[in-house]
Amino acid sequence: MQEPLIGLFSEASVRNPRATHRDHYSALVAQMELADTLGYDFYATTQSYGLDFAESTFSVSPSPVALFANAAARTRQIKFMSAITIAPLHHPAIVASEYAALDVLSGGRAMIGIGRGHPWLYERLGYDQSESRERMAEFCTTTRRLLDGQDERLQISGKFWSVRDFELLPRFVQDDPPVYMAYVSGPPSIEIAVQSRFGLIIPSYLLLPLPVVLDGVNYYAQRHQELWGSRGRWLLGVHFHARADAAQAREVGARSLAGQMEVFGRNMRAYADSVGEGYAAYRQLGDMFSEFGDPAHVHDVVMNEFPQRFAIWGDRKACLERFEVLIDAVRPSGLLLNVDAGCISQEDIHDSMRYAATQILPAVRDMLRAGQEKPPPSR
Repeated sequence: MQEPLIGLFSEASVRNPRATHRDHYSALVAQMELADTLGYDFYATTQSYGLDFAESTFSVSPSPVALFANAAARTRQIKFMSAITIAPLHHPAIVASEYAALDVLSGGRAMIGIGRGHPWLYERLGYDQSESRERMAEFCTTTRRLLDGQDERLQISGKFWSVRDFELLPRFVQDDPPVYMAYVSGPPSIEIAVQSRFGLIIPSYLLLPLPVVLDGVNYYAQRHQELWGSRGRWLLGVHFHARADAAQAREVGARSLAGQMEVFGRNMRAYADSVGEGYAAYRQLGDMFSEFGDPAHVHDVVMNEFPQRFAIWGDRKACLERFEVLIDAVRPSGLLLNVDAGCISQEDIHDSMRYAATQILPAVRDMLRAGQEKPPPSR
């Protein structure tokens, strides 16, 4: 049994037009430094490209590797994971090379998270979104060959990417660098992860209901056991805010999550408008996300519909009660705690990180260990 992992996640959203991008990057690195001193296992941020709107944008993080390389020199133990690198937009040999360099610079602390990314980025960058699933599958199989053949000169010919006489340089410090793939729905994407011996990331999306999570994890664990003789590993994303004052924790948590939902909704609606009626579902998704952009509404949903819709905000008692329910249901290998979705101050984020590290996470680690000793979950 692997030791459970507890990591932190930031969307790197920009909600303050008066702050410089350097300010935003400095704040993210400060979170990584604090997380390192508090004993969190890893830190993750996403990848995105371009400005969404003048007053706000989904993420200001085109290169997680650059951020992590900066933080690696300032930290000692914490690992770094992209959550996610947009796989269909990148050559797998380039991504593997960049993360191998990060692994060397950090002394073996690189983790790779991959996914298909958000639909508006394909429109913005001129990619055909209809190819994204096929590109994702080829990225995964090629990456697995690159990681397994680090001491070989490889010839790989694919529909989208090829390498000729290619040997990875530098090599990873880690013997088996961890790769996780984001999952939101459907066995086909899970099958790609299983075939490639990758773990799963279950994102901290409020609109991803627990039954869908359980179906996906159960399928993944069964297939991984069949092919590789183990249940595999999956990280559960949870929007999270904790402090001694439970009411204040709920207020800050709701405000943070509502801000994230508002940005998602706005981007999805703008994307639907640009691509026309052929993508009417995106308009519906945008409207749904926007509905959750109201802090009062998102607060009521989280408080009243848990665990079907899950986020965790509160004091020690409230958080542990909810973690116990969620971990017993999903039995993850680790947690990816979304502590910085936007709309809250760095002081609030740091306070929550400190409180959770001392008052909550030791007990949560025990819950995770106990959950891994049980069979994989089912509905």
